[in-house]
Amino acid sequence: MFIRRAIFAIIFGVLILIFYFATKSSPTQVIINEKHISVDIADDDSERIRGLSGRKSLAKDHGMLFIFPTKNIQTFWMKDMRFPLDIIWISGDKVIGLSENLQPEGLNPRNFYSSSASVDKVLEINAGLVKDLDI
Repeated sequence: MFIRRAIFAIIFGVLILIFYFATKSSPTQVIINEKHISVDIADDDSERIRGLSGRKSLAKDHGMLFIFPTKNIQTFWMKDMRFPLDIIWISGDKVIGLSENLQPEGLNPRNFYSSSASVDKVLEINAGLVKDLDI
């Protein structure tokens, strides 16, 4: 009887942890021109370095929001990307620049894309979505 209770307690604990982490990693919503975009948040160095690299695709209404602790000129590349992107450069709550239809470059990228001014957020979305959202 004790063993059954212990096994039940362990299974229950694992289920609670799975639920907690599944909820914690659920995407956040960003609203642009009254359209909702689900975004994964990259707010630490390891998440920002990894970004969308290695993913096979990105749902049309999804993206990744990079959040930086301070405003600076930010530079991105398309290393290990498998699909084209649009980048929205954001300072505070204001869009300050766009980089559209950036093509994947594999493991040895030659092109680097920088914000035209200091930003604290960068939103990566599927190529063409900037035009679709009329940004």
